[in-house]
Amino acid sequence: MATSARRAGWIPLCADPFGDRDLYAPGGSVLIRDYPASLINDLAQLRADAWCYTGGLENEPEVIARLEDEAGRLGPLWGVGAEALPGCRDPFRVAELWRGQGLSVPDMLPADRPPSRDGNWLLKPIRGSGGWQIRKWIGTPRDACDSSPLSPRNVYFQRRIPGDSLSALFLVSPAQVGGGCGIRFISVSEQILEPGTCRFAGAITPVELPSAAIEHVELALRVVADTCRLAGLIGVDFIFDGATVWPLEINPRYTASVEVVELAYQSSFLRWHRAACEGRGEIDSQLPHLGKKPRIVGKQVVYARQACRLAAEPVPTDFATGYELPALADISPAGTVVETGDPVCTVFAAARSVAACREELQRRSLAIWEWYAANCPGEAPLRAGRS
Repeated sequence: MATSARRAGWIPLCADPFGDRDLYAPGGSVLIRDYPASLINDLAQLRADAWCYTGGLENEPEVIARLEDEAGRLGPLWGVGAEALPGCRDPFRVAELWRGQGLSVPDMLPADRPPSRDGNWLLKPIRGSGGWQIRKWIGTPRDACDSSPLSPRNVYFQRRIPGDSLSALFLVSPAQVGGGCGIRFISVSEQILEPGTCRFAGAITPVELPSAAIEHVELALRVVADTCRLAGLIGVDFIFDGATVWPLEINPRYTASVEVVELAYQSSFLRWHRAACEGRGEIDSQLPHLGKKPRIVGKQVVYARQACRLAAEPVPTDFATGYELPALADISPAGTVVETGDPVCTVFAAARSVAACREELQRRSLAIWEWYAANCPGEAPLRAGRS
């Protein structure tokens, strides 16, 4: 998002809990000590013209509401406000809306009605992001990849649907008096998952789907957007089994996939996010020509196989301001200790097909794995998440 802001000609001031070396923010940056608990205090002295959020903060409407109250100091929110978030993030309410429109929705059960342990159900957090706490239901709120327990008050069950894990990106302008919201489809991305989990490990875009499938995804968004005040860039996660679209959830923010969409179309979509949030009527006429076939771009997260201390990164840190593919991104400072399953960095690739892009990402991830294995003496080698 910071890079998107620079592409739009703005000066970003960033706050994040990682302190990555490539988070180049000309306006300055703030390290969040305990995300999101310390966010309000850590931002207490900052001033800005406007603000945005990403990184799962939609699961903390109380925090967003307090930041919205600071409009005199932080400016207006370019994004979905706290009042709209509970409705669009309630999985049972959203599923009911979708079923009312005749959409196919995976079966769901509340936490106090556990399903059979046949491997066909997932245990999901109500306030989740990036798939980090989703696990196969085996009769316990723990799994082999994540031993931390989930509170029964904060989870639900969803039937697992086989198919391709995808995400669609839309631009939404708020509904006007007497009418519905404006929705502009942008792109579909393939979601790369860490092997054996539902954890986000990257994305490749654009993915071509039948027009009927895209219409179903847009309907899934519209029925929620017309009942909640959604605005700006919005993501819809879904499964496509080759015949049926199964919507899963609404991501009411600038998503992780936007980065590769911007690199593919070579346009800063944060500009249009702002315009939509401000209710300006120029979206349809001034969006980039999305009909022009873009390059296919992907990114993939490299995850730690087990705890280790990172040496200096294998290539110099760069600060991208245009649409060139960075060599690496999300680069932790040398000496950072990462635990098993923690992200280490992100690699990028461009290709002529989704399959070729996927192969190149795996090749580059393997190269990073080998570099860290050779340059972190006495430490465990790393592995890359892949689809």
